[in-house]
Amino acid sequence: MAFLVRKLHLLEDLYYFCDADESISEDLEKNSTIDRSEKLYVYKTTVDKKNLEPKPEDFLREKKFLGYRTFDTGDFSLAKASYFFVQAQEPNETAFQKAAEAIYLEALWQNIRFVDDLFYLRILEEDGKMLFQILRAIEK
Repeated sequence: MAFLVRKLHLLEDLYYFCDADESISEDLEKNSTIDRSEKLYVYKTTVDKKNLEPKPEDFLREKKFLGYRTFDTGDFSLAKASYFFVQAQEPNETAFQKAAEAIYLEALWQNIRFVDDLFYLRILEEDGKMLFQILRAIEK
């Protein structure tokens, strides 16, 4: 599957509420500021531009749940910044790795630097379909 890498300029922070086990208590579920249809995860990567033949499993390591989208101030925010991102349907680990690789290769091609060693994964529902976005912060 080929992925189209796009540049995203996030104009405001996106906030997330974290429950470590990915469950939300009944009280919070009634809170309309929590959107359970969108989750955010973070991965660390061990791949950098010096690594010319990285293994697929090296792109996404140490997956951590960061929270559900909230329209209030949350426990974590995806910062207002510039990102490379890929969006696709059918969320699965293989697709996540291939999308992360596509972002890495596009940055090499365009000689763009990443801000840090983190990839963000958003899983969300749109028009009744599950999709994912992989994002990585880039220098402007």
